[in-house]
Amino acid sequence: MISTLISEATVCDFKEALEVKKPKSWLKSVSAFANTAGGTLFFGVDNAHNVVGLSDPQTDAENISRLIKERISPIPRFILTAEQEYGKAVLVLSIPKGTHTPYYYKADGIREAYIRLGDESIVAPDHILHELILDGMNPLIHLSQSMMRRIMRSQSLGNDTKSGQGIALMTNILSRLAL
Repeated sequence: MISTLISEATVCDFKEALEVKKPKSWLKSVSAFANTAGGTLFFGVDNAHNVVGLSDPQTDAENISRLIKERISPIPRFILTAEQEYGKAVLVLSIPKGTHTPYYYKADGIREAYIRLGDESIVAPDHILHELILDGMNPLIHLSQSMMRRIMRSQSLGNDTKSGQGIALMTNILSRLAL
């Protein structure tokens, strides 16, 4: 699997080891992948694509899960798998594009959202942060559209009392969301 990847890119990042004492080095990639197009982190592989392996993949896996839960907010979906490459243990952390953006790295009084730009994870500029916030609100918009369809359907079936109450409720919800 690793031999087919030719370099770090927008959707992949290599880490020779898991840094537990300075996890920002890889957690910013988790934030960036969740905020951008998704991506994969390979632990136990250096930047030259040499599989160096991990000495204790079980402990590393536990630390990865714990640190994501502690320092990324909201917690993104992720899949963590242990692989054997050339007889050495590698952890593969896959993060899909998130639906509840922005995903922030938070620690030591810092709260930053990252995005992926080429092969780097950078702090999201203000205009992109605003886009991420709006994208993260889309589930609410879809919910309100679904509710409106149900209200319209009940109105067409002659349930005027319920649909009138539903429209009032929907108007109230939308005004609170400032849509």
